[in-house]
Amino acid sequence: MARRGVYLEYDQFGLEFPVQGAFLLPRDIERIRAIRGQIDRGHISQILVSQDVCFKICLLKYGGWGYAHILRNMVPFMRAEGISSDSLEMILVANPRRMLTL
Repeated sequence: MARRGVYLEYDQFGLEFPVQGAFLLPRDIERIRAIRGQIDRGHISQILVSQDVCFKICLLKYGGWGYAHILRNMVPFMRAEGISSDSLEMILVANPRRMLTL
């Protein structure tokens, strides 16, 4: 799909719990490793990331990660997994900018 120009969006960073008992959401590190795999396949220009802050418990005030989770907590893990600064700039700035101007 990425080869055809579809964006691959990795969402729900910070949410790592069972959903209605049916399945487990992937852990953040699993999302990061999947992103790294897509980069290795040459799909960096198709990757987007986001998180949901849709429950009260997601807010810092109530013990959640808050709105800055990706920038504060995930970027260091992404770097530790070998994702370069240039790649992070593409994923966090250039790709959203390009996608939002469609």
